[in-house]
Amino acid sequence: MIPELAFHHQASKRVTDVTRVQDNLDRLMPTIMEFAVLGSRAGFMSSKAAVDINDLTLIALSHTPYRLDRRGCASPELWIPFSGRLYVSDGRSDFEYGGNRGYLCTSETRNAQTTTVSALGLRFDMQRLNAVHAAIVGAPDVADIPGQTRLVQLDAHGADYLTLIKNVLRQVDELALHSAVLQRLGVDDSLYRIMACLLMPGLLGREEPVAGMRNHVHERVAKLCDFLHGHLNQPVTLTDMEQISGLSARVLQYNFQKSFGMRPKQWLCKQRLHAAHAVLVKSDGRVKLTALAYEYCFPSPSTFSRAYQMEFGELPSETLAEKRVYALL
Repeated sequence: MIPELAFHHQASKRVTDVTRVQDNLDRLMPTIMEFAVLGSRAGFMSSKAAVDINDLTLIALSHTPYRLDRRGCASPELWIPFSGRLYVSDGRSDFEYGGNRGYLCTSETRNAQTTTVSALGLRFDMQRLNAVHAAIVGAPDVADIPGQTRLVQLDAHGADYLTLIKNVLRQVDELALHSAVLQRLGVDDSLYRIMACLLMPGLLGREEPVAGMRNHVHERVAKLCDFLHGHLNQPVTLTDMEQISGLSARVLQYNFQKSFGMRPKQWLCKQRLHAAHAVLVKSDGRVKLTALAYEYCFPSPSTFSRAYQMEFGELPSETLAEKRVYALL
């Protein structure tokens, strides 16, 4: 038996044909030079899942022991162990990871030998990761995240990053067949932010820069609100908010709570609900509620309906039914 995948476990199929597994891996990792089962081929078993969310690729692998040699890798990858241990090399240094340690690999050579294991791979864009890091810090000229291949602690500075990643992966599971919705929800941004904090362990405890941060905060928040009002039907992530306002997430949350009594994402959700309500009130009763929910970046029609009912005291279908009655009069 093999452990569960990091995501899409229920929809995955276990494969015992070694040739088929190698073909699947070739599609996920087109730089494979050699693949070999460790132990009995008759007892070999593997399962995999993958999803692309904008410029982030998530790869979930679960398998009995094997060896994998890769050459010419172009994109950096961060591998997170869910169970088992992996022994890896970048051609210059050897590493062992598992438990509370992950593995960042940025070199062209990536060789691995594993026990029975379940692991999550995040293939990402380093330029975007550095932009997210700069947005979190609140300083566009901050030094880039060190890009060398290395082990990374998954529990640095009191933060359990593995749990944080698993929480995001629940959204991936819930929206397994709706990759476009995952993109609109900014699931990739959540994972980029976690990676930035994971690879820069001091980031969470960093003090806010004083220069320019306390001046004109209200004007910056107002500028952000104006932007959000004009883009209610477009995905906007927390990193986008930081970059647009020039304020860190912590400063934004403090000032939104002070001014509106809610966090920025809650405020944005409220504005989207009112925009959707306006569409229904002005309609002839023929609006498609599912399309309306996705247009305003809600993860599902049911989530939209619950939030709408809490805000207006009735379901969107009830508002729509009332407009249909008026249209017939």
